Parts: sequence; C-alpha cells; structure tokens
Amino acid sequence: MKSSLFKNLRLQTYLQVVNTIIPLITTPYIARVLGSTKLGIFSYTTSVASFFTLFAMLGTINYGTRAIATETDKEKRKSIFAEIYILQLATCVIATVCYSGYFLFCRENRLMVFLQLITLVGYMFDVSWFYFGVENFSFTVRCNLFFRILGVASLFIFVKDEGDLWIYTVIMLASAALSHLVLWINLLKDGGICFKGVNRSNIFKHIKPNVILFVPLVAMTVYHSTDKLMLGVFSTYEQTGYYYNVDKVINVPLAVFTGIGTVLLPRMTVLFQQDREKAKAFFFDGLSGIMMLGTALCFGIIAIAQEFIPLFLGKGYTECIMLIMTFAPIVIVKCISNAIRMQYLIPQGQESIYIKATVVGAIINVILNFFLIPQYGAMGAEITTIVSEVAALAIQIVFMCDKRKLIRTASDLLIYVILGIIMVLIVRPFNGIISNAFLLTTVKAVVGGVSYCLLTLLFWIITKNPLYVQYIKGVLRKSVKGN
Repeated sequence: MKSSLFKNLRLQTYLQVVNTIIPLITTPYIARVLGSTKLGIFSYTTSVASFFTLFAMLGTINYGTRAIATETDKEKRKSIFAEIYILQLATCVIATVCYSGYFLFCRENRLMVFLQLITLVGYMFDVSWFYFGVENFSFTVRCNLFFRILGVASLFIFVKDEGDLWIYTVIMLASAALSHLVLWINLLKDGGICFKGVNRSNIFKHIKPNVILFVPLVAMTVYHSTDKLMLGVFSTYEQTGYYYNVDKVINVPLAVFTGIGTVLLPRMTVLFQQDREKAKAFFFDGLSGIMMLGTALCFGIIAIAQEFIPLFLGKGYTECIMLIMTFAPIVIVKCISNAIRMQYLIPQGQESIYIKATVVGAIINVILNFFLIPQYGAMGAEITTIVSEVAALAIQIVFMCDKRKLIRTASDLLIYVILGIIMVLIVRPFNGIISNAFLLTTVKAVVGGVSYCLLTLLFWIITKNPLYVQYIKGVLRKSVKGN
C-alpha cells in the first residue's frame, strides 16, 4: 500500500512542480505583453464562465472519485461509471445551452465570452475522477504535463501584444479541454466506457449525493470567482488584473496541497472503512507536515515579495507588493482547509460539516465584497477572502471530533508561525548587502528555506513529532552511518 501511495504522491509532485514552474515562466511574459487591463478582462470573463462550468460538473469530481474508489468489482465499477458519466454529460449540455443564452444577451467582450465555451465543451469529456478513483495517476499526470508544456510553448510563439488576448484565451482553455479529451479517448480504448445495460433509474440515485458535494463547491466558487466578478463590476479591470496576478502567484504553492489531497482522497476513503483509528492518526500526523509547509510558503512569500514582484511582473505592478504580502496567510488557511476536506470529511461522508462551513463562508464573502471592493478594490477582495476562509475553517474545526489532537495540532501551528517570523528576520539583513534583485531574491529564498527546515527539524526532534520518528529519524541514522 505504501509503495503505490508514495508512487502516486511522487507522480503528483512531478505535476505540481511543473505547475509551479510554468507560471514562474509565463506570468512575467504575459503580464508585460498583455498588461493588467487585458488580464483583468480575461479574469472577469473566466469568472463568469466558471459559474456555468460549476453547474456543468456539480460535485462529480469528488463524488465520482469516492464512488469508484469504494467499488472493487470491475464490472460493477463500469456500471457506476456509466451512470455517473451520463448524469455529467446531461448537466454539461444544460449548462452549455444556458451559457449560450448568456452570450446572446452579452454586449461587452463578446469574443472573449464566446471563447469561454471551450471550457464547457471540454468538461463533457472530463473523466479524470475515474482515474483518481482507481488510483491511476500515471496517465493523468503525463497527459496534463504534455498539454501544459504545449500550452507554454504556444504562448511564447503566438502571443505577442495586447491584441493577442483572444489567442491567449484559446491556448489557456484549449490545453485543458484537449487533456480531458485524451483521457476520455484512452478510457474508451481500454473498454472502460460501456453504456450497454445501464439501468436508467440508477442514474437518478447519483443525483442527491452529487448535489450534496456540489453545494460546498458553489461556496468555493464564490470564494474563487465572485471576487474577480465583483471587481470587474464594482471596481476597474486594472484592479481585477492586479488581483488576478496576485491570486495566480499565491495559487502556485497551493497547487501542491491540492495535488496531495487528490492523491489521498481515494486512499483515505478506503482506510477509514478498514481502520478508523489508524486513518485518523495518519490524518493528524500528515496535517502537521502540511501546516509546516504552508507556513513556510506563507512567510517565504512575505520575505521576498518586495524584490520578487517587480522582478516577476515588471513595471506597473508596484501595488501588487502589498497585495501579495497581505494575501500570503491565505496559504496556511487553505492548506489546512483542503486537508480537512479531502482527507477527513469527504472520505467519511461527512459532507454536512463541509457544507455548513462553506455556505457560511460564502455568505460572508458576498456581503463583505459589496462593502469593501468599491472602496478598496483588490485589497478589499483579499481581506474578504481571508475572513471568509478563516470563518469556514473555524466551523469545520468546531464540528470535528478529536479535540485533544486538534489542540495539539494548533499548538504546532503556533510554533510554525514563530519559526516563520524568525525566518523573515534572518533574511532581512540581506536587503542592505545585495543590490541585484534577482540575486537578492534567490539568496533570501535559499537561506530562508534552509533556516526554516533546520528550525523545524530541531522542533520535531525535541517534541518527538511522528513525522520525524517514522520517516526522518531512520534516514538521518543511515546517512550518519554511511559517512
């Protein structure tokens, strides 16, 4: 079990490393070529389309993964897949028709709005949840990597000035849609798609659990899209562009935690069925490590923001320095929230807790956006997102069991935050020593990362953290003996 789990985590790590590197390569180029206003238009139209894609997929990704993971019989698994996929296809068609109606009445940025249809068509072929359910991450990772790299190459070849915004949009949307199509074709070739003998009445039994998981996704979309949508309506496209770039940078490290959650969802589903106590212990031990990484990334972003933003985005994005420093704590909040959702609540079928938390957070998000965005623009959207995410996380924690373990975990988080502050203080003196922005950013990132890791290792040794005892202690002993 461990070997396959580590293999999947390794594969997902490769993908997330590439997903981390790609924005670091493309964002400086696109930010300079298209500018904040054009990127604001792209962000705004994408946020509108995301609401339609949300209804197209309902809760299929998480529900489908769990349903496939819990069925061991291959023939029954095929039937379950066919039933869920037919439901998905129907909702995608309905959402596409509704979006077409929106396009007909749209009077602004019509070409950009029309191109967003690519995403909706692509989701008709999205069967990634089946691959996740059977823990076949190898093909999905390779497929994603290929189209991501192809998309990057296309950006540099075809996007040359502000007038190429439509080309940028096509490349961004088509690369994802083609990846979905290839996964679907591969499953068709392997005989995984078979609609013969499907009982139509069985299709309807998947609606309720699918919708249950859909409700929190609506709330999550409110977090991720309503801010951009409301910035486009109540503020300016320039402010939307600033927020788009900051959000994009912040989401680079968050992709790592999303990948971990995707891999562990089917495994935790099975583990909770087999041994609940073992599963809970595994979850809380892993949560400590996730918090450590999230805190390191948060304070790492704060430490290098002043040099990194001008270097990364170029002139005209000075306002993004304070924006990204303010937004950095969201990394900690989201990595914890993602872990609880994907590794604890959904595997146990405790969607009700998740739903309560996300609905409350979404309501807070919308209300605060109405007051803060018109006056503070992108900064107001950031403050709103942080407050609503913290509120949602707090509700999940309150309703979770194992309060004793949660208290221990919270004390670990406090120590990680202190270590993060120490890391920022350690690298600060380099500002007066190194004048070159690139060299300064690199030195601060390396020194800060090494110092944080050493401080964390010392803390783990003193407290006998399970991650140190189970995974690191043996490796250190072997390395010492080897020397």
